[in-house]
Amino acid sequence: MGKPNLTKTREKNVYSYLDTNVNKKRFAYRYRYTRTDGKKTDLYKQGFDTLKEASLALINVKADLLKGNYNKQEHGTMTMNELFEMYIKHQKNSLKVTTIRLFHFTRKKMEPLIGNVRICDLDKYIYTTRFIEVAKHSVADITLAKYHDKICAVLNFAVENEFIEKNKISRIKIEYTLNHKIIEQAAMKQIFTYTASRANYMMEMIEFLSATGVRCGEALGLKWSEVDLEESTVTINCTRDAYGERSPKTKRSYRVIPLTSHVCEVLKKYQSRQKEELLKKGIRIAEDKFQKRYVFRNFKGDTLSYSSIDLYFRKMSIRLGVEKISPHMFRHTYASLLIAEGVDIATVASLLGDTIGTVQKTYVHSIEEKRKTAVNVIGKIMKSM
Repeated sequence: MGKPNLTKTREKNVYSYLDTNVNKKRFAYRYRYTRTDGKKTDLYKQGFDTLKEASLALINVKADLLKGNYNKQEHGTMTMNELFEMYIKHQKNSLKVTTIRLFHFTRKKMEPLIGNVRICDLDKYIYTTRFIEVAKHSVADITLAKYHDKICAVLNFAVENEFIEKNKISRIKIEYTLNHKIIEQAAMKQIFTYTASRANYMMEMIEFLSATGVRCGEALGLKWSEVDLEESTVTINCTRDAYGERSPKTKRSYRVIPLTSHVCEVLKKYQSRQKEELLKKGIRIAEDKFQKRYVFRNFKGDTLSYSSIDLYFRKMSIRLGVEKISPHMFRHTYASLLIAEGVDIATVASLLGDTIGTVQKTYVHSIEEKRKTAVNVIGKIMKSM
């Protein structure tokens, strides 16, 4: 609804008008003021049921302006959609491409539900009934929780910039259960056997993922210069996806991971084979340039991409007749096996490049099994005393 025809009332800057939607008299205020920096601004708000309500609202506006709270009055009535647009534009150079992409996904989901709600009006009731209750029917709880986190981040941005006084939905928690699947031993054997016979070029990648627990993007971003075969370590300092190479997921993701003797041997042979294949093609490359090449490559010798790996795993799952296997499952399997073998959570977290809290939350089932085992051990000790 646009601005209706306004009629003056006995209160200065307060007007009455006919709401044609309900054929009812309503009230609005329109106030023009000049900021201390000389900027002239009009503030307008309609929809009040009584003259008193409109007058009191205007008094509060004037009080805020006297305190210098210009942002609250000038931006507090923007919609959630406008706020998202402002936030993404403001943060696009300081956040990772993947993070910005998540904000775009969230905005797309949010826009038809609460996109037109003014940020000053968004409260727990509106948010719960119009967004949470509707969205939960079309997305998983964990996805909804991610959307909620992004919406809260945008509202916190509004609070920090004094567009609104508080984030009214900050205390809402979206409960979800993490149930990360691991690759059982029998399935692991199937994967290795299938890959060895059908796509030998993927063997090194699969062995590396299973033995290190790195994220797939971290493996794709690995260069030979970051592989120390003498010290049996790899250094993770970047990740790579469809958007190119970038910094790792978090500061903790920068790490040095020890390699098993078997994986070292696999990588040594892999490196030698790559050099031989280059020579067969008549390509002579200096060692320093070779060290800058990405480690994992496809059957043509080109750099592996995440999309090709994902496609390979999807086809393999179908042909083996098993539930979908993803590259990330090697990470969960790696962590669960370490925990099952009694490796402390702090060490597991450092190897994964995660926080202790993240590991505890993500692998709660594995940790709980170890707790039960520990209690049983204590029980046996007590009985023998």
